[in-house]
Amino acid sequence: MGFWLPFFWAALCLGAEPPFNVSWPGKAAQGGVFVVTVSGSREMGRVEGKWGDQAVYFFAVSSRSFAALSGVDLEKAPGKYGWSLSVIPEKGRRWKTKGEFDVAAGTFPVQRLNLPEEMVEFDQATRQRVDREMARLKAIFKAASQSRYWAGGFDRPVKGVRLSSNFGLQRIMNEKPGFRHTGVDFRGATGKPVRSINRGRVALVATQYLGGNMVVIDHGLGLYSVYSHLHKVLVEEGKEIQKGQTIGQVGQTGRATGPHLHFAVRLNEARVDPVLLLRLKI
Repeated sequence: MGFWLPFFWAALCLGAEPPFNVSWPGKAAQGGVFVVTVSGSREMGRVEGKWGDQAVYFFAVSSRSFAALSGVDLEKAPGKYGWSLSVIPEKGRRWKTKGEFDVAAGTFPVQRLNLPEEMVEFDQATRQRVDREMARLKAIFKAASQSRYWAGGFDRPVKGVRLSSNFGLQRIMNEKPGFRHTGVDFRGATGKPVRSINRGRVALVATQYLGGNMVVIDHGLGLYSVYSHLHKVLVEEGKEIQKGQTIGQVGQTGRATGPHLHFAVRLNEARVDPVLLLRLKI
């Protein structure tokens, strides 16, 4: 799970020029989600940033305030990472600052499952299919739309149900280590509506071996939400989606032992805890 420590504050200033204040968390855990903000008394044209090898995409809150969402991958090595940021004002030269923050190890549970052997040990054809499908998803997550489609906070994808599996757990299948759980599971009856957590564009509708009937929504600026094991898909690829719009129904397609929604989030390719995004105050 991600957590917060007091913000690290950086100020850019020269002579009589007003400063740009940059807030960056001092620490975040594996799977964490955090907000970076930049503000000042001068108008800003755009802001660019990165930490480690990961880009950070900013959007304008006002002409003098920018913000960005960023996240830490589930398996990012703990340690200290450098960040850098540039403010490009409407007038004048580029301003730069940099700093460091810590990535802390997350604490994730272990789950043991007994499944039919064909669901654990893939034959060659199935392995090749799974590899192709995972590569397709990876290519989608790598492309960051330059527009921000989402606005405000994020809604739960399924109403009135509880989580049945948490983010990050290590699954032991038939006494063999399996995939890490890179999302969360919402248990629900087959046919229960599944809704988009925010505005976006449908980047993918597919039927995959592991995820079954699946929808991927591009929310812009490197943020994607993924809805798997759907009984029915009710949207089309390429269409724009509104916050709260029904996109499908809870189901049991793909590798699933019961009806549920597997819900995942990718943020600039990082596998982050979806619950943290849903709780984020923006």
